[in-house]
Amino acid sequence: MTTNSKLSRILKFSCLNRFKCVVGKSALCLLIGLSTFGLLSNAAFAQIFGNFTYVSDGSAVTITGYSVPANGPVLIPGTIDGLPVTAIGIGAFQNNVTLTQVSIPNSVVRISQFAFSGCSTLNSVNIPDGVTSIARSTFEFCPALTQVTIPSNVTAIGTNAFKNCTALTSLTIPGKVSLIGIGAFANCAGLTSLTFLPPPPGHTAFLTTINSGTFSSCSSLTSLVLPSTITVIGNFAFQYCEGLTSLAIPASVTSIGPDFVFDSCSRLSSIIVHPNNPTFSTIDGFLTNKLQTTLITCPAGKSGTVTIPSTITAINPSAFLNCSKIVSVVFPQSVTDVGSKAFSTCSQLRRAIFLGDSPSNFITDAFEFAASGFTVYFYEGAAGFTSPTWNGYPAASMGANVVTPYNTWLLSHGLPANQNWQYDDNGDGVGNLMAFALGLNPNQNLSGAMPKPIFSSTQMSLSFYSGAPGVTYSVESCTDFTDWSADEVVLSQPDANQIRTATVMTSGLNRFMRLKVNP
Repeated sequence: MTTNSKLSRILKFSCLNRFKCVVGKSALCLLIGLSTFGLLSNAAFAQIFGNFTYVSDGSAVTITGYSVPANGPVLIPGTIDGLPVTAIGIGAFQNNVTLTQVSIPNSVVRISQFAFSGCSTLNSVNIPDGVTSIARSTFEFCPALTQVTIPSNVTAIGTNAFKNCTALTSLTIPGKVSLIGIGAFANCAGLTSLTFLPPPPGHTAFLTTINSGTFSSCSSLTSLVLPSTITVIGNFAFQYCEGLTSLAIPASVTSIGPDFVFDSCSRLSSIIVHPNNPTFSTIDGFLTNKLQTTLITCPAGKSGTVTIPSTITAINPSAFLNCSKIVSVVFPQSVTDVGSKAFSTCSQLRRAIFLGDSPSNFITDAFEFAASGFTVYFYEGAAGFTSPTWNGYPAASMGANVVTPYNTWLLSHGLPANQNWQYDDNGDGVGNLMAFALGLNPNQNLSGAMPKPIFSSTQMSLSFYSGAPGVTYSVESCTDFTDWSADEVVLSQPDANQIRTATVMTSGLNRFMRLKVNP
């Protein structure tokens, strides 16, 4: 045996006997012995109290595990061997799939990361007032957890702290919280109400950042009021929040995204920016820069025809990404820049109508994955456009730029300015002329919106809108579908809303009535 081998054997024996090292070998033995002792310390000090495993530093106890399946509520002791239980260690109850309720003593001031992660049946837990931080992934994947009260002294909520707690319905964030980690409430699909409390008087550490993915996939969240201290809203922060209908951006916010912040918020129809915000603004529900010259985001809940505000000169990349309810978009003459994928995956988008020259900076993937038959329309003589295709998209001229009430009406509904009077855009049986004359939206199914006759024992009446400029209205009656005449029809004058009523006596005969409109 070599000297080193003998020494190794002596060191191993000595260190396992609590460093009773021989003189002359003490320096080397001390170095290796401390390393060995460090590796053995957890095993040496891990102890059992009932079904709990724990470690102690001589003044306090940390719960490190629970050794058997939990058959009902679990009560963590406040003291063990006369020492207070002050902490729940890393992953102490992780993946305990039978734990339903846990009672934590008030002596606990620290709950470590992953402590209850994966406790799939945990539905109730109390967090003691002495806890000041909800650590990373503490309650991640606890889909049965229905209610949690976050103590008022908590200052930080860690990354993924409540991720995938799909049964949570409401939460209140204390005013002392200054940090919410990435994805802290991601996929809390049942969360409908979230309240941020104001900081207590004299408290100087405020919440300033909504981190990346914080509320991603909180699909039931219908309203949210952000604290007035927020300065940053991170990427994916509200992605797939399908229940949100509007969101107010405080004056304090100076940074948003830029990636997928409001992506697929399918009911979000309006983003409202505080007028004192120095960086952002809002117009017609769009999120813009302060000068309202750059369109940053279109809420995905907007539907039908969207008209870009006339102050806008640039549309940011992905600004309309996944706006799947938009049918037409009208571009004013002011727009010169359309960014990459600006209208990508707008799956119902059938028309892009340009009222001016071609944008000088147009990225060709702007309209990728639009609806079948998508077409770009432009006025005759507008610079930069080509037909039958433009930048790879089908394109057609609308003819000369002639302003008429009918052309203006067409454009306001996202239809080409030269669309024929008789054209039935959505196949509902109502042509453009009738929709224009009756003040109806040609993009909607009008089969159930047409004027309906009202019958009594002696007469039949029909009320209709009659205020379209340039249109003449007449109502005729007959008994045989052949001899139509207006002679027996009494037609009222238009009221304040341009509604007229036609009446004809029935006198026991079969009687028919028709409304005629002419441009």
